[in-house]
Amino acid sequence: MVTARIFKGGLLTTVFSQVINIVEKEYLRKIYELFAFREFVETSDHKTILPFLYYKKQTIKSLQIQKRGTQSLTIKDWKTMIRTIKEENFGDLTVTKLSFLTEDGRILKEIEKQLGKKLAPTKFVFLFQRSTSSAKEPYIKRYLLQIMKPYVEKLGFKYATLDLAGIYTYQDYKTEKKYNLLSTEKIKLEPKIIEEVIKEFFKPAIRIRGQEIKVRYIKWYEMKEGKILRVAGSKLI
Repeated sequence: MVTARIFKGGLLTTVFSQVINIVEKEYLRKIYELFAFREFVETSDHKTILPFLYYKKQTIKSLQIQKRGTQSLTIKDWKTMIRTIKEENFGDLTVTKLSFLTEDGRILKEIEKQLGKKLAPTKFVFLFQRSTSSAKEPYIKRYLLQIMKPYVEKLGFKYATLDLAGIYTYQDYKTEKKYNLLSTEKIKLEPKIIEEVIKEFFKPAIRIRGQEIKVRYIKWYEMKEGKILRVAGSKLI
């Protein structure tokens, strides 16, 4: 017996170059947070001194992007990031967090309707976070294989999605109250609104190996007897 249904969604990739190319141009200027990284070990010297004594010298190489704040990234900033990734031979980075700071009349209107009162105009933080658990879900895994496989095999990335994890008022997010409108008991955002948010921020597809591949998705969980939450399905949007 199904007792509840929970909807989530986001992007079917966490590859930095893909994510940035998928973000709608208008929202590149509204990125509030961008966290991405790649780290790997280089072995510069190793030798066997005795059959049971080994010597190895290694260097850890790490490149990180940690942007937080209302200041927009410029074209020069983007070019510097991309050039550094290439020049330092990192191949690409993994995006772990991406958030946008913007006004959204739909969300404000929906909250006012459900609370039954008018609210002061505000901006909202829409937070997307990396989720590796998606790779274990059959509904999502086949999509991830289609998009991320080359990066997993060549660069050692993990299959992961970039999920819509929270919607907050800017005031709450800035003061770390983190009153998440996606999961609060007082407000129930319809799946249609979650779908519209994802469609507004991201383009529907990206070109991979000469083909247009869809990258936006939504999935739903069903709460069954025993309070067990299970993925019940997904679709590309």
